[in-house]
Amino acid sequence: PRTCTIEGRMDPRYADTTPLDPGSPHGRGVAARPDAGTERKLWFSILAPPAAWTVAEIAGAAVAGRACGPWSLPGDGGLTGQLEAWQWLMVIAVPFVAAGIAVAGLMLAIGVFRRWRTSAHRITRASGWNRVEFMAMAGAIISFFLLLNIVFFAVMPLIVDPCMRTT
Repeated sequence: PRTCTIEGRMDPRYADTTPLDPGSPHGRGVAARPDAGTERKLWFSILAPPAAWTVAEIAGAAVAGRACGPWSLPGDGGLTGQLEAWQWLMVIAVPFVAAGIAVAGLMLAIGVFRRWRTSAHRITRASGWNRVEFMAMAGAIISFFLLLNIVFFAVMPLIVDPCMRTT
């Protein structure tokens, strides 16, 4: 872990990676409190990708359900087994917007982690001891896996017919 000397100077090996409070007791550096912008980035990377994934899934299910269900109106593409152009646009465009939000969350989390890490380790080997580092790691993991989910569900209607019935 990073430490400062008794005189309050930071170890030069870590001078460019973490803001430390040299006034901490016993000469040990303690990570400074994050500013409001960093807090927003952390919360965005944790909360925005799940919200984007939820919206993409609900939009896809609503469009496919309305178009392919027995209650669909004539001209909606229902029971014919085909989605209309605007429905395909919704099924494809909404997940790409959601993927952009997940990528933004991932990049913000990695950026915050790089600025606030408390060791020389990369994000895959970090310990996550302080709150900012832990939230950045959690945001990166959440964003990455939801990005994969969004991409898989965006590709699925291109491979399998959304109106295909098994019964």
